[in-house]
Amino acid sequence: MAAAGEEFGVSRWVTLSAREAELFASSTGQLRPDGNLPRELLVARMASLMMELFGVRGRKFGLNYGIDDVRFQREVATGSDVRVHLVLEQCSARDGGVIDAEWRLDIEARGLGRVGTFVARTRYVFE
Repeated sequence: MAAAGEEFGVSRWVTLSAREAELFASSTGQLRPDGNLPRELLVARMASLMMELFGVRGRKFGLNYGIDDVRFQREVATGSDVRVHLVLEQCSARDGGVIDAEWRLDIEARGLGRVGTFVARTRYVFE
């Protein structure tokens, strides 16, 4: 397990196709006519890749209860390969078998380097 502030893992590369961007736009109304991916789609896909990097045994349920501090340094073109670098920022145990964690997700696009970052807060309840 990574200590606070250390990189926990790096996801696989995924290609965010024009079709995926179109489906996202049709369901949310957020069309990007400039050929770049909607930032909300990038955040959603990175959050799903985060869950591929770890599993929590013995949990009753898990909850993502917040995404904060979303920052992008540059646009990402439709059809780009992207992946997430997952950093455990902090983790604490609470009463009742509850674990709260704060994760930083750094978005990388192939050929561009890091293009964005955001913080996701999660809560897991154990029995």
